[in-house]
Amino acid sequence: MYRKILIRVLLFYPTLFVLSIFLFMLRESATGDEVISLCGGDIIFEDRLYQECIKAYDLDKPSFYFSIGPSFVNHNALAAVFPEGRRNTVEHLLYNSGDWQLVKGFDSEMMKLFTASNEFAGDNAIELKNLKNRYFRGLDSNELAVVIEDLSTLFPGERLDPVRSFFGSIINEKPKLWDYIPSLELHGFDNRFHKWWRSAIDFDFGQSFRGRSVNSLIKGSVKYTLLLNLLAFFLSIVASIGLVFFVNRQREHIRNRFDGVISMLMAVPRFWLATLLIFFFANKILFPELSLFRIGAVEKGASVQDIFQYLTLPIFCLAFPIILSIYKHLRENIAKEYSKQYVQAARSRGIKEKQIFSLYVLPNALNPLFTLIGTLFSRLLVGSVIIESIFFIPGLGGLLFDAFMSNDWPVLYALCFISGIMTLVGYLISDLLYLVFDPKLRLGGLGHGK
Repeated sequence: MYRKILIRVLLFYPTLFVLSIFLFMLRESATGDEVISLCGGDIIFEDRLYQECIKAYDLDKPSFYFSIGPSFVNHNALAAVFPEGRRNTVEHLLYNSGDWQLVKGFDSEMMKLFTASNEFAGDNAIELKNLKNRYFRGLDSNELAVVIEDLSTLFPGERLDPVRSFFGSIINEKPKLWDYIPSLELHGFDNRFHKWWRSAIDFDFGQSFRGRSVNSLIKGSVKYTLLLNLLAFFLSIVASIGLVFFVNRQREHIRNRFDGVISMLMAVPRFWLATLLIFFFANKILFPELSLFRIGAVEKGASVQDIFQYLTLPIFCLAFPIILSIYKHLRENIAKEYSKQYVQAARSRGIKEKQIFSLYVLPNALNPLFTLIGTLFSRLLVGSVIIESIFFIPGLGGLLFDAFMSNDWPVLYALCFISGIMTLVGYLISDLLYLVFDPKLRLGGLGHGK
């Protein structure tokens, strides 16, 4: 057992590292211009500020420690092409021709034309701006041909010849079959993932798209989530064990019926339960007599009664499925324990059924539940997303929901990273509880190194 705990501790950082890779891959696959999201929409009109923002957030660096692709793709150079739509245009042309120098020359000539907007005024300036926006949204070869044709009305004569020359060569050039053989390109530690990973393990999650640091957003929300989840977790443990004690005293047919009801209640969705509770018990218009509770965040300086009114319903909604889950597992474990020989031996010695249950069966049935603790932590946080949103509680769950709805990816990645840490810590706690409460494992670990 000690070895298992040691292995889990040693695997803590590697597991987080793999989780971070998946989160970063999701981040890279997200659509939209990250520069505008980080530095504001007006920055696209100022090329200097746009480039400063790219440098400030290292967006022109490679994504990962290495990249794999056709030999004609220069990932370092491609990463420095902004915005994303322009990069898509360049990448399309690159895969069409297989010649980076041709594509680079074409893009450079196009940018020279687009920066000549000061030469025009009125409708011509607006037309050039529209053509630039089309290029920056991402185009294929056919769409580019139309854009070049439209540019000819603004740049008659020889100004457009370099663009036409590069574009004609790109269309006529095709990569050789062996050019598609994947090649490995190493980027070292100077990449965006390494910087994000080093910041993440220091709990520095950078800048939110809302203009505030992610840490400040999490700091303002974590107290509500911790309070809700800790109280819900404590209520789940106490209520489920108390429920087991109550049911175990009933007759067998009553226990079986109660178990059937519990199985049906486990199918009740949290959001449906929360909606019903708000409708009946926090609705002063329709049911003023039953409206004993409130929804929203607990205000500063609130009394004990106010805290009770604000937190009772969300805590119950969070704890409800956990109580049923623990109860179901406990009942199954108790049934297994009653079928073991030590129970028959205790009965043969004249020990009362209540003592057999409380002193032998229940403690042994509780031990397997420790493995649930890790999953319970993550289930509570997932439940918080729904419950905090329904009850208008500004916790991590509500923050996660708002970030998802507004595509605030830095906040999403930070909360998923924290959720992964909570799950790993939960599993570690479950192993430690096993070691504390199960003397067989403890003695076996000392005697045999297990």
